Amino acid sequence: MSTSQNTLTTVAIADRFHAEALASLKTNPALNIVPFDDASRPELQALIVRSKTKINDAFLATVPRLKALVTATVGFDHIDIKACTARGMRIAHCPDSHTAATAEHTFALVLACARKIPDLNIAVHEGDWTRDRHVGVELSGKTYGVIGLGRIGSRVARIAQGFGMKVVAFDPYRDDSYFEERGATRVGLDELFHLANVISAHVPKTPETHHMIHCYRLGLLHADSILVNTSRGGVIKEEDLITHLRQKKHGRFGLDVFETEPLARDSGLLEWPQVIVSPHVGAHTAEAFRAVSYEAAQNLISLLKDTAPTGPLPPPEEWYSAIRP
Repeated sequence: MSTSQNTLTTVAIADRFHAEALASLKTNPALNIVPFDDASRPELQALIVRSKTKINDAFLATVPRLKALVTATVGFDHIDIKACTARGMRIAHCPDSHTAATAEHTFALVLACARKIPDLNIAVHEGDWTRDRHVGVELSGKTYGVIGLGRIGSRVARIAQGFGMKVVAFDPYRDDSYFEERGATRVGLDELFHLANVISAHVPKTPETHHMIHCYRLGLLHADSILVNTSRGGVIKEEDLITHLRQKKHGRFGLDVFETEPLARDSGLLEWPQVIVSPHVGAHTAEAFRAVSYEAAQNLISLLKDTAPTGPLPPPEEWYSAIRP
């Protein structure tokens, strides 16, 4: 789909967007940027969304002229790709901009678990300087397990290596040379739980990854293991994690994503001080917001010019082909 110099493409942005990236789109003479509202929907030819906008048949019926769609997110489980492609639409996501932020938040949770930072903060606020009650563990010399060795998982692996950790990883869609290039030892998923002192998940939401961390694998954790999830809610079966905590009472867990969000105030996960939680903010930095807005803007232009975006949908990766119905 190419744009003619004499024909404006009507574009809207359905969610928050960095002002500088928006300004860059407004300077493009081929684009007519309009507010996203009920009045504009029938005329829209291109649209940028985030994850709160669910793209399904019902939504698509309200935007009959839509030909290009970009989500300013890494994840795209809010988009019915089959429904979009059936309408001849070109679609894309933004896989590059959130890598650093999510990897850093992953390790922030790792360190918070290892050194019991939330407990220490509360203790000092309460005037408790009984340091022997809050003994942490060192990461140096330990084994870090990465589940999903993509962009974010690879960056987390580098951070772990910087802390002097050995990295083992599970990713069935990468060849051996890919692991070697990243200095990671390839292992099976159950073996990873046996070997690793620290584990983090970096996988997309698919039928294959749903509840992949369940009661059996939780039972493989060491007494002082750390498990972090900054990928997608549902990768960990929360019911099994709560049962694990009630029965074994060991391990420390850093969770940024949940099966249902917001997390219920009476969730059993909140009963345990060794469960450190954050409200799905792994990619929520000022730098990532600016970068993903620019990436989304550029991807929109690429779709309109029939050139390759950074994250074409459906994704060309093998993992998607394996789970696609």
